[in-house]
Amino acid sequence: MVAPESTPARRAALLLHGLPPAARDRVLARLSAGETTRLQPLLRELTELGLPASLCHELQKSPSSSVTPAAPGASARQRAEALGAAEVAQALKACSPATMATLLQMEEWPWKEAVLELAGELRRAELQRYVRGEAPVLPPALAEALCERLCLEAGARGSHPWTR
Repeated sequence: MVAPESTPARRAALLLHGLPPAARDRVLARLSAGETTRLQPLLRELTELGLPASLCHELQKSPSSSVTPAAPGASARQRAEALGAAEVAQALKACSPATMATLLQMEEWPWKEAVLELAGELRRAELQRYVRGEAPVLPPALAEALCERLCLEAGARGSHPWTR
């Protein structure tokens, strides 16, 4: 079994992914063979996830880049808030635009803008008709259930906590 990469390695890969290809190659050429070997799979994974290089800069600057996991016994809403943008975006791929918009409008999530960026242009266009009006206020139990489902989906999909 391969050990999960450390947070510093994930952050380094995120920073490298945000560089122009020529600059990334120059940096990789200066690293040791072991460091390059550790970072290459992470860089491939970021590319496979479709994470735009421009978003890497935003993720590094945003407070959500230092999100820590929710404490044991945390509510589903607190656990959802602690998720990374890539986890949420992946979990919401199968949701209808109405469900996704409802969840995104539920509160000011730390990952909201990054998730919208990861959703892609077509998905954002689909969401526009749902987010134009005032967001419905969900009953607390329904909001908690929606967050619980998001957390389950994020965990079930083998998420990658790039923004933690």
